[in-house]
Amino acid sequence: MVFESENGHRIANPTKQNVFVGLSNLNGVRNSYSVLEDASGNYIQVGGGPSEFTVEVREIALDGTFKHWKAEYFSSRTGEKRAIIISGSSVQVESTQVLQAETVRQLFEAFMDGEYLSKMVRWIDITEMF
Repeated sequence: MVFESENGHRIANPTKQNVFVGLSNLNGVRNSYSVLEDASGNYIQVGGGPSEFTVEVREIALDGTFKHWKAEYFSSRTGEKRAIIISGSSVQVESTQVLQAETVRQLFEAFMDGEYLSKMVRWIDITEMF
């Protein structure tokens, strides 16, 4: 696996601790996203910081097609939009898709353990956006 952040920090074969430290440095302005990618091209990415985030996962099939998912809490959708700051810009997401730092850490940990779509959140298929 490879862990990368907007600030140029790149670690090949990171430990969980390396990833957790990298995630804790996200601030929403100069370091507002990180990606953890496996050898097959599957990845989990987070944007935002320092306290509110959004997470997506891309799963690559053997034939090269992919599915792209956005994480959200299980609470009912209200249609309310919230702003997440990524690279200094405001990105609008559903309020249920605004995740806390501990949730992000747990999702990255699950990904490292081979559970790409952790059952601790609901995953919305957003493949059609790509």
